[in-house]
Amino acid sequence: MASVYERMQATATRLLDKYDQGPFTYYEPGTVSGPEYDPVIGPETEHTVSGTASGVEEKYIKDGYISGSDIQMTLKVFSVSPSNSGEILVNGVRRQIIEVQQIPAAGTPVAWRLFVRS
Repeated sequence: MASVYERMQATATRLLDKYDQGPFTYYEPGTVSGPEYDPVIGPETEHTVSGTASGVEEKYIKDGYISGSDIQMTLKVFSVSPSNSGEILVNGVRRQIIEVQQIPAAGTPVAWRLFVRS
């Protein structure tokens, strides 16, 4: 039997697929290998994901970190956990991820909240 969070994840996925404003593409950075003085960076991986994008809610604005002109995104759970070392394609423009928040903060993720530089 599925846990309550797995059911919530399925519901969030269904809604984010239905109201998708993308598709968005998450670029997962390649792995780094080799010596520290001459690192070799592997190829990045692309992940297409559904979600929504809007202006940043006032409660998340942090001086010098997240501004009101940045983009707040809610993405469905996909094959990897996004990180702020990745990038995301929004309206044909690759954008830097400032912060990633798992919803809820612990346990099985239901969705991802990303803050993206505008």
